[in-house]
Amino acid sequence: MLSSLDDAGLLREVLTRSEPAWTELLRRYRFVIERTIAKALKHHVDAADDVFGDFCALLLERDMRKLRAWDPARGARLSTWLCLLAIHAARDRLLTLRRNGRIGDDAYLVLEEELDWAELNATPRGEA
Repeated sequence: MLSSLDDAGLLREVLTRSEPAWTELLRRYRFVIERTIAKALKHHVDAADDVFGDFCALLLERDMRKLRAWDPARGARLSTWLCLLAIHAARDRLLTLRRNGRIGDDAYLVLEEELDWAELNATPRGEA
């Protein structure tokens, strides 16, 4: 049963493109991912559903490269890795809104000030 698998075992199943494993991954982590996205978006929570969709697409693109990059030997839990990716998806969405003129620089800068991007970017974007 998938619910009894540890994170590494579940991810192995997801990487085989198992739809039940993908469903279990989302069941297990959706709440924390959505909470992370909402926190990052602050005053733009109306974009949270779109960001969650972007996040899921990000996980699936390029043969699930972002999921394959998770290495438990590096010390991060899968939930931590997924939240880091969710924060990057939220930031990318805010950048897009800023570029399109839908939010001003002030709204975007709130995110920059409240999150410690130096710490988050300790994992190079190519590996994240």
